[in-house]
Amino acid sequence: EFRLIAMRAGMNIAAVMANVGSSSGDLETASGNVRSGGQTPAGTDTFVQQREDGDHTEYFLVNESLEDLKSWPDKKKGYRQLCSFCIFMVLYIVILALQLNVGNSYNINSAFATFLSPVSSVQLQDQFWDYLWNPAGPSGIMDILFKNEWYNGNAFTTSEQGFILNFNKLVGGVLIVQQRSNNTKDGCVDSLGNTSYSKFYPDCYTGFLEGNYTDGFDVGRPADLVQHFRYSEKDKGFAVFFGLAEGRKTNLDKIDKLKKELWLDKATRSIAIKFAFYNGNVGLFTFCNIGFNFDLGGIFVNENHYQCASLNMEPYRSSMDTGRLVLEIIFMVWVSQQVADFLISAARAVKVDGVKALFTLWMVVDLVNLSLFYVYIAIRISVLYSIYSEPITVPTNQYELILETVSEVQSSQLVVNFLNIFIGLLRFFKYYQFQERLNILNQTFAIAFTDLYHFVIMFTVIFGGYSVMAHILFGPSVKSYSSMGRSLQTCWEMVLGNFDFAAMSYVNPEMASIFFISYMFLVFFVLINVLLAILIDSYAKAQGDGEFVTIADEIGKGVLRSVQAVRGQRRGVVDTDIIAALERLQQRGVVRATANQIHQIMDTPAAPTHVQSALAVHPNMKKPEDDTDAGMEDEVLKGFPVELVEGMENVLRENSYLRHRVATTNRAAQS
Repeated sequence: EFRLIAMRAGMNIAAVMANVGSSSGDLETASGNVRSGGQTPAGTDTFVQQREDGDHTEYFLVNESLEDLKSWPDKKKGYRQLCSFCIFMVLYIVILALQLNVGNSYNINSAFATFLSPVSSVQLQDQFWDYLWNPAGPSGIMDILFKNEWYNGNAFTTSEQGFILNFNKLVGGVLIVQQRSNNTKDGCVDSLGNTSYSKFYPDCYTGFLEGNYTDGFDVGRPADLVQHFRYSEKDKGFAVFFGLAEGRKTNLDKIDKLKKELWLDKATRSIAIKFAFYNGNVGLFTFCNIGFNFDLGGIFVNENHYQCASLNMEPYRSSMDTGRLVLEIIFMVWVSQQVADFLISAARAVKVDGVKALFTLWMVVDLVNLSLFYVYIAIRISVLYSIYSEPITVPTNQYELILETVSEVQSSQLVVNFLNIFIGLLRFFKYYQFQERLNILNQTFAIAFTDLYHFVIMFTVIFGGYSVMAHILFGPSVKSYSSMGRSLQTCWEMVLGNFDFAAMSYVNPEMASIFFISYMFLVFFVLINVLLAILIDSYAKAQGDGEFVTIADEIGKGVLRSVQAVRGQRRGVVDTDIIAALERLQQRGVVRATANQIHQIMDTPAAPTHVQSALAVHPNMKKPEDDTDAGMEDEVLKGFPVELVEGMENVLRENSYLRHRVATTNRAAQS
């Protein structure tokens, strides 16, 4: 650097060289010029002119090339880890899709949703009985489940009994379970004791009945029905089973008797209709649970729901299932390998930084994700154990509890799968850090962190305040605001453009307008745009000048490096030798160098032509955009032996006049 700056500053290079001595026969000095290799350029301008006239020697940036060469192993490791994790997540998702058989499950569930959907219209207890069986009106669910004739009136044969929607056959029958509350006959009480209205309202219903306690619900009931008025430990409630083998008429008569005996009354809190069927075309059992919740206001609340889950009770019966089993084994081994790598990296981190290293962001994310993968594996093993330990024998005339059990476990598995995929998406950001463009989002959040958490404080105060106002003002009349949870959800949907202003206006037109306009202005127009401004500003800072290498370029560079590594090893040119040579040049202050200069200090038996050709196509060797500066420096260095170059450096160090010229020449320093 000093040599180049000294020459550009117009210093007498001959005077510098005179202090070194004429140890090189190829060097001749004259006032104001240097002759190298038998050529005597007239000065700096002559060197520039020579390059313009056709000297096309290639020059390489020492510092940039060295940095790129040293960083490539880490980038290669980053690409390898990113690709490995992508394959791992794809494998996980493929296994889930094959296990759950999502397409066929949807076809079955959507078909049953057609006749199960009227559940949302059931609000009163007499409507519930009509939903089961309505002789004078539309067909109830029991009419459909126990259908016994074709649409033209022809009766089903024995083998056709129990079929639903042509291809789905009922398993066992239908179980209806009622949950009841305690009847307090000593007057309604609150947390402070008896109210002053206990004589006016003597009976209240709180809690749920369990065990053998029935509160006289079974007293005076017919002998053939008394069991349905007693708590069943097996079914966890007051249960009635309608068997397929009992026939349609018997089951419908049982419904009529239960209705006359007031099986539903004030103490009823919830009802569940449970049944399962099998579709042999796709090899799946489907378990359905239709729920009704009766609130203390006097009606079934609108949280009435139906849920169907398709279950594969023969998980490994076909060749495709065997292939899935192989994938599952590979996945379990892979998870174990990731856990081992995590423990090793955690131990190393603790050794270097102490226990606090375990509480870094990515350590915690990795730990949670890997733990959930093990939870998923444990749940899957539990499902398989239940299936093979309690196989279903059909036909049957009883409620198969195993189907409900497997359905519940599978529902838990779906939650774990959701969390796993979500955290897996977060882990991708960990593997983006090695590549500048992929890491922009990480850098954006890092830069915006301080502004973001201050914004979150402001947003929480304003958004939470409006949610409380909506709950207080509209909650008594509008379901969407009847609880704090619903109010928060509804206010969030308002930000996204989903709102029901008519419902709010119906309660209080003036306050609805004030609430809506002020909320949309503060939250939607102000706060959301402040958030966007924070993120955009942080993104611009993270992007910087935007001169990042693209993934395509780096992958292409990696392919070239692989080819070059093979060719270079054959010719004796390897990256370690190139790095060592560039480090020596860097230590001497050389900024740019030719292939011949790099070869002169390389510890390699390779021929100069081999080194030159290898460096010319090496993807990590950086070339200057402006070859003029490189040519000027090269003309100064061309032909100088190493000892002579080091002697020039010593002269600059010892000569205070030269140091002063170097330090005070702004133009040269900028160059």
